[in-house]
Amino acid sequence: MVYYGKDAVLHQIFKLLTMKALGGKTSSFLKPAKRCYRTVFERGMNSRCVNTLFSLTPSFKTSPGQQDKNEYMIMQNPTLKFLSTEPLQIRVLAFRLAMSADGNVAIVNDNNMGLKFRLRLGCTHPTLVKEWRDLIKELGISMNVTKDRNTWSGIQGLNTDRKDSLLKFSDYGGFTNGVRAHKSRGYRGLEKNAILFGIRDMLMGKSNCLKEAIEMYEAGSWGSLAYPAGLRSFFNDLPNGT
Repeated sequence: MVYYGKDAVLHQIFKLLTMKALGGKTSSFLKPAKRCYRTVFERGMNSRCVNTLFSLTPSFKTSPGQQDKNEYMIMQNPTLKFLSTEPLQIRVLAFRLAMSADGNVAIVNDNNMGLKFRLRLGCTHPTLVKEWRDLIKELGISMNVTKDRNTWSGIQGLNTDRKDSLLKFSDYGGFTNGVRAHKSRGYRGLEKNAILFGIRDMLMGKSNCLKEAIEMYEAGSWGSLAYPAGLRSFFNDLPNGT
């Protein structure tokens, strides 16, 4: 069981969640591999950690790989249904963590409309993307499935340009504090929440300069803190006893 990613905060969160909630043991941590980190949790399939995970969903394979697509889709698919019975606070944290790992807030320069702001969640699996859309709708956030003919499924994921949905996401706390943008050319290295809350201030009329608003948050309450602060923030949001 391996987790790949570029963000140290997310690796710390997945490491501690696996160890504390599932009894997993980390055999390596934060090993640079192909411009990203690689955390190995379990090497065998018969363990408490792995068995618990498979009790939640029958599969973790989110794409066919070398397998025939039609053959893959008739097999048991991964699911998020286990989240449907969880309290609101857990569903919110699940969405925030998903956005921190596979989502972003994009700044789009529309020649006719000026600056537009877009929340995105990458998910190419047809079943998972619909389940995410339904879960997010229950949280009061409206996101649409977007297409991409370059992916195996023809699906890119979810996005929304709606102001009320972006503000609702920020009300929930937005991304996990400390997680940074790694792909955006203009904002690479900045905290995702600094970008999000800078945009929020623009939308609410608290600032008329996006760059200054983002820089204020980047240098302010959490921007200068190292990743353990973001880690503490995430676990402080968990319900007592979780």
